[in-house]
Order: sequence, then structure tokens, then C-alpha cells
Amino acid sequence: MVCGGCDFDDIFAYTTDRRVRVRHKWVGGLYYLTMICILAYTIVYQVVFLRGYLVLQPIVGTVRSTVAPAKSANEPPITSLSYCQQHGQQLSGVQLPCASFEPLVDSLKTPDIGILVGTRLSSSLQTKNWRCVGNSYGCTMWLDSPAPRDDAYIGNIENATIYIQHAVASGAADPSPTPDNHLIDTFAAPANRTVKLVGPGTPEEITLDVEKVDGGDILTLGRLTEAAGIHLDDETRTTSSHAPFAGNTTTSRYSGTTLRVVIEYEVDGYIYRVDNADTQSKRESIRWSNDTHRMVDDIHGIQLIFTQTSAVYKFDVRTLLLTLVSGFALLSSAKIVADYYVLYFSPDREKYKLFVQKMTPDFSPDNADEERVLVEILARKRKKRNQLLGLKDEGGAAQAARSSTINGSMNAPLVVNQQ
Repeated sequence: MVCGGCDFDDIFAYTTDRRVRVRHKWVGGLYYLTMICILAYTIVYQVVFLRGYLVLQPIVGTVRSTVAPAKSANEPPITSLSYCQQHGQQLSGVQLPCASFEPLVDSLKTPDIGILVGTRLSSSLQTKNWRCVGNSYGCTMWLDSPAPRDDAYIGNIENATIYIQHAVASGAADPSPTPDNHLIDTFAAPANRTVKLVGPGTPEEITLDVEKVDGGDILTLGRLTEAAGIHLDDETRTTSSHAPFAGNTTTSRYSGTTLRVVIEYEVDGYIYRVDNADTQSKRESIRWSNDTHRMVDDIHGIQLIFTQTSAVYKFDVRTLLLTLVSGFALLSSAKIVADYYVLYFSPDREKYKLFVQKMTPDFSPDNADEERVLVEILARKRKKRNQLLGLKDEGGAAQAARSSTINGSMNAPLVVNQQ
């Protein structure tokens, strides 16, 4: 189609690769076997096994937790607690005097990231250093008193109850409440929610009991440490010189530790997944007696850090299309595998190359024979192209004459003048 001197058929011409049909059962078998493996990988593994048609449902939620002392009915006698000095015998771990939980209720405040359940309280007296004038740089303003430090464990802390409340909502762009994006939290009726507690300390497919009440769940600290697979009185020894209690034998009850509590939401409920972060935790506060004396209170304990995550998936067309397109794009690699076998690894690769690869003449001829071959082939190519384009073969005669001249000069006899 020519319009205004422009041939649109030539402008919008499409260039494609030449394809060669190789008739050989082993080459074809390799090609189709590779395609079948790629299709099986895409359909069976990517779509079915990895559920490549689903997308994880995002969530937005909050967590609130409080701690309370154990019920008086569950209070064991102090002489039965092996970590207390009142026990009377040195069994294992680090023994200290034991105190009641009550004095620490006001000190156990819930921070933004979690809650600290105190296991050991220590208090030390500091006096003002009168040698320091004002805020003198390099001078220690407060000195530790020679009076012994008061250390005490919180007795029966394993039975302290932790009340957990958490709310969750779908973080999807469409806020319409449908059965597909509805998630169950602690504010659902206890009979309608399935709650599990798992961790490294629980055998596979075995969960610990969680007490479900209206608006929340009740767990004991002992249940959480059991799920995390730790015992508060197991002895550890820190070898790093920079770590707290370096070179000394300590326990989780003495130095504290951190538990990560991941709330994982499912379709019919949620799971508390507990793991020990093996990080010592404490909180320090100052009590002022007067201008010259102050008390430094350290609370070591079990810090609980809560996070929320979703294990609920929903069907997503874009995810399915992305999985299929990326998988089917691998089908082109089947041709690459077959081509490499034909050209480089097959015993008949030299024969295959005669059909698969096309060789051009030397475009920088070194002798008259190579130049003659180049001229003849180019003349045939131009003639064929001009026929396709409907053009007159104007340069064919000149090229043929030039070729004849070259041939004549090569075939002419050599004349030597003798004098």
C-alpha cells in the first residue's frame, strides 16, 4: 500500500526469526519433555502447592496486656520454692530471698511494645559525691553506698496471670465486612474462637490450653515459658566480657529474658506462637530519699513483645495471572535446551548446523575467488529482493558484467614478453 510516496507495507514490516523443523525423535523428545516439566512446575508446584492464586490478607490491629498476681488459692508455701532461700536447701540456680508479688504491681507498667513481668527486684542506695562541684565533667555525681544491695525474687511468679486483649481488622482497601475478610479476635464469643498456644517447647501438633473469657484470654507466665521451651532456673554462663553478668552463672529468673509472642490469625481463630529471644531485660527507676540520698530500683523479668500477623489468604486474580505468566514464560527455555543440544552436544551437531545455521560470504575478500563469490551472491540477493518489491533489475547486468570481467581476468592466459 503506497500513499503519498510512503510504502506502509515496508514501514510496518514485521521481522521474525527463521524456524527450522528438525526431524529427530531424541531432539523432539528432549524439547517436549522440557516443556512438560516446566508446565508441571508451574501448575503443580507454583499454583497448587505454593497456592499461587492466593494473597495474604493484610491486617491492622492492637494488643493490650496486663499482669496480675496468682490467686491466693494457688499460692504454694514458700518453703516449696527451690529458688528461694527460705527453701532451706541449695538445689540449683541462684537462690535469693523471696518476696510477694504485691509490692511490684505499681512498677509493672505496660509499654508500647509489650509488658515486663518482674522476677527479681534489686535496690541499692547511692549517696551524692560532695567532691563534684556543680555538673563537673568527669566526676561521678553519685556513689554506691557500702550497704549491701537488697535482692529478692518474686515468689510464685510462674502462676501470675497475664490478661491479653487484641483487636484486628482487615487492612484491605475494601472495608466491606464479608466472610472472606472477617477475622476473629478476643472480642468474639469464646465459643466461636479457636485459640492455640504453641512454641519450641510444645511437641508438634500439640497445643497448650488457653483460658478464654469474654473480651480476652488468660495465660499464666508458666504456660508461656513452657511453650517457649525455657525454664527460669536453668543455669547459663555468659562468656562475652561485654555482656551483663559476664563470667558469672546466672538464670533467666535472675537476669531476665525476652519472649516474642506472635498472634497469628486464622480463619476460625488465632494462634499464640511463643519464642525465646534470649535477650536479658530489666527496667530501672529512681526513688529520691532526699537531696543527698537516692534508691536505684532494678526490675529484672520476662519481657513479652507482642506482634500480630495474618495467616488468612484470599483469592486474587492478579496473583494468579502473575504466577501463570511467569511460569509460561519459562516455556521458551525448552527451545533453548533443545538448541544447545543440537548445536553443541549432539553427536551429529556438524550435520545439524548445515540446516540450522546459515553462512554468509566473506565481506572482506582476500583474493579474487572470494570477491567473485561475494559479487555473485549479492547479485542474486538483489535480484530476488527487487522481484519481491516489484522493481527493475537495474544493477543485475552491471554486477554480472563485473563478475564476468573477474572470471575472464582469472581465466586469461598469462603472456610474458621476451626480449
